[in-house]
Amino acid sequence: MAETFSPALISARLDAILSTIEQSATELKVYLEKISLAHNESDYTPESISTLSSFPFLGDSLATNHAAAVKVACQRLNTLVTPPELHIMEEAGSFYISAALRICVVNDIPTHIEHLSKDGSGAVLEHLSVASKLDCDLLGRVLRVLSQKGFFCEVTPGKFRNTASTSFLINSPSLKAYLDLLTYENVLASSYLEKYMKELFLCNLEGREGPTSPFTMFSQGKPLYDWLHLDANEGRGHNFNQANALARFLLLKMIVQDLDAVVKLATETPSTPVAKWIEEGRLSFTAHDFFTAQPESLYGSLFVLSNIIHNYPDEKALVILQTLRSARPFKLLIIDRLIGPFHAPEATSAEGEREIAKALHNACDGRSTETEIHVPIRSQIAPGIYDMIMATLFGAKTRTLEQWKGLLSQAGYSLVSISPLRASSGQAVLEAVIVDK
Repeated sequence: MAETFSPALISARLDAILSTIEQSATELKVYLEKISLAHNESDYTPESISTLSSFPFLGDSLATNHAAAVKVACQRLNTLVTPPELHIMEEAGSFYISAALRICVVNDIPTHIEHLSKDGSGAVLEHLSVASKLDCDLLGRVLRVLSQKGFFCEVTPGKFRNTASTSFLINSPSLKAYLDLLTYENVLASSYLEKYMKELFLCNLEGREGPTSPFTMFSQGKPLYDWLHLDANEGRGHNFNQANALARFLLLKMIVQDLDAVVKLATETPSTPVAKWIEEGRLSFTAHDFFTAQPESLYGSLFVLSNIIHNYPDEKALVILQTLRSARPFKLLIIDRLIGPFHAPEATSAEGEREIAKALHNACDGRSTETEIHVPIRSQIAPGIYDMIMATLFGAKTRTLEQWKGLLSQAGYSLVSISPLRASSGQAVLEAVIVDK
């Protein structure tokens, strides 16, 4: 019998997985007890209750890390206890999850459930069918398969309520729009991914320029945002999430740079907080693109690039970073996705399995040093999916720590710290400073 499949090794792997779950679950329970003691029930606001129910470990970075370790361990456990053929079939058929989710997003099923279930007990399938104008039998089967993934909860046969995940889709047009892109244009273009890979291989051998992305192969040369009838970066400033820092740091001033359409939207229809900060002179908007030099008045400022670099291959990403470097930023903060850190999914010896468990535990509370940047443990499912999305839609990528270091170094920066964002899809804040060559 091969050592990889020996009963002794499988037993050691099971012990290591359960050890990780037990250790991190203990830490999570301690955290929950602390916040329970710190607040009386009357202290909880609807907002704090909503946050706790959607992600109860959001309030503490260590708790978030331990929650991530439990998820990684559960992924290992799922692989261990699932027969290989079934594992293959489940993953090969997972595109039906995307199809089912798209049906529910496009037809506002979470909102219908909310309206039909005022007391939170759930909505009857027949009523959901009438409200959404979808076949009752098939709608029930769609909701049933999504329930297995935690998107809905079938309270009793034929009666469904929302979960934390599907509640996020209520009154969330930006998220719904993104999911529409993910489950339609992205799916159409992904069928060209293999052809794109083969074409790139040949182009590299022959020294010629290859296609831009699988999407442009599908769209016959039209870039994604042209296909969507949008300017290349329109929509990135709609929420102005970074401007929320103005509420906490009262002396902070911020300039949001974006394309004309976004600037017009922001100034003509600002939210109440945004309007207040504009009136106070603490927030302003100006039309600017990533490839144009900054005005001298902003030299030495702190610059933030939010979810930008992952849309570009290395050559263009380098131009963006070098153009910004010319303004000699005091500091550069990049909010983007990160692949890693790497942790082996399985080992070939009992000792190796124990080392994996040890590494996962150490990754929860490690700290960066002067010589090493520490990145806490995170599941790699979402970053890996986003990497495929970037490859498909833009011919770009989600970068590893080493790739970020290399790109920033080539552009004249040094990466000094990484702070993963809690409850995100692999995003982190990368802090960099310029290096004089």
